[in-house]
Amino acid sequence: MAPIQHKPMFVDERKQFGYNPRYAVGPVTFCPDNRLYIWDGVDLITLTGDGTWIGLNVEQVVRRKYGWFTGNVGLMDPHLSFDDDGAAWLAARLTFVKHDTSPDLRQDVFGVLRSTDNCRSWTFYETRRSPPSPHKYYLGPERIERREAHNHFAGPPPMVEARGRELVLTVGKSPPTRERGSHEFERVLVADAPEPLSGKGRNWLTPLHSGAGNVSATYDGKTHMVWQSIQPYEWHKEELDKLSTEIQGPYTLYTIRYRGELGALAPHYIRTYDHATDKLGPRVLLGFSRRDNHDASVISVDSKGYLHVVIGAHHDNFQYTRSLDLSSSTGGWTKPEMFGTPRPPPGEKQTGSYTYTAMVIDPSDTIHLVSRWAGGGYYFNLQPQEAGTALGSEQDLGPSLSLRLLHVAPQTKHRSSRPFILEVRTVPSGADQRAARCLQSALART
Repeated sequence: MAPIQHKPMFVDERKQFGYNPRYAVGPVTFCPDNRLYIWDGVDLITLTGDGTWIGLNVEQVVRRKYGWFTGNVGLMDPHLSFDDDGAAWLAARLTFVKHDTSPDLRQDVFGVLRSTDNCRSWTFYETRRSPPSPHKYYLGPERIERREAHNHFAGPPPMVEARGRELVLTVGKSPPTRERGSHEFERVLVADAPEPLSGKGRNWLTPLHSGAGNVSATYDGKTHMVWQSIQPYEWHKEELDKLSTEIQGPYTLYTIRYRGELGALAPHYIRTYDHATDKLGPRVLLGFSRRDNHDASVISVDSKGYLHVVIGAHHDNFQYTRSLDLSSSTGGWTKPEMFGTPRPPPGEKQTGSYTYTAMVIDPSDTIHLVSRWAGGGYYFNLQPQEAGTALGSEQDLGPSLSLRLLHVAPQTKHRSSRPFILEVRTVPSGADQRAARCLQSALART
């Protein structure tokens, strides 16, 4: 049946193949024992032992436990995360409303929900709280690090937010004098956008609505975070001047495509937090892409501890780079390499290309990347490529590494139409639990 090709006039999988799932279509997370969960905006949808789909209402459970909670539960990230003990975590917003004022004032409490009984009951840990207001606030953890095959963390998963100027890491700690399962949380400022700002100067994460690959990877007691920084051109002129202006095989580098407007480019950074020392390492430049909120990076780690980063794009080619040292962002990086179907160079007829990044690395250290693709002028194309063939024989991503690209073209040119593409790898019976943890969804939503 693959590759799947959408037909004109919005004839997609449902119409072509009678695809009508009994579950809610949405981002999927797998727990350590390979049970899946789907957040549909109200319930966590999952399977019982006999294969029946059920919905677990998180809001009702939380309301019964916390008397002050009168509003609703909203997830900041629709994915679950699981720690080394198998506990489930959700980055959440809990709202309660004060009815003794006119107009009614709402207050949003941000933090994480934790469950140790297969998502049947939850404990809430607050990290931030908004002031009473008639308006909704956007604060608190925005992205939660999801388990893959090789990242690991004891206790709460790291969480990252990039709202406005600040990029913040939220880390949880288990006080030694308290009982197991008790946690305290600390907000660590990773990056800022001080004056003078460039337009809406800020730090961007890869979009949550489309794929939502991990923006942090935790390994050997260190959390590595990637982001795109929107800062004045003058701040990065020295680094930009060092960039190559030569054609990279069939690929047109950003420095060539935007030769006359280098201010249109934005840097991508990585920074590492050491959980043992509570210290941040230096900020390290990874590369540049167009200044666009579609373009932020994603990161993953392999079995040896090498860090792998894909720098995003908006209708252009992605770039791949890998750390030279194990679990280190400061030991050097490979030169960023473009890959995939080349976008036509300036002067030729332009087409759509790659947008959004969702990446995981499986137990065999194969990289899996899911993205939207709108090349060739055909907006209904869905074309998977087998591992090892996506880059062609001339491109090498490193020892024992290959890449699988699922090209996801939108049904229309607008994001209001959102087809879902899900890649799931089968785990043999008796396989190590860590292999099961790699079954994170590589989900693209356009």
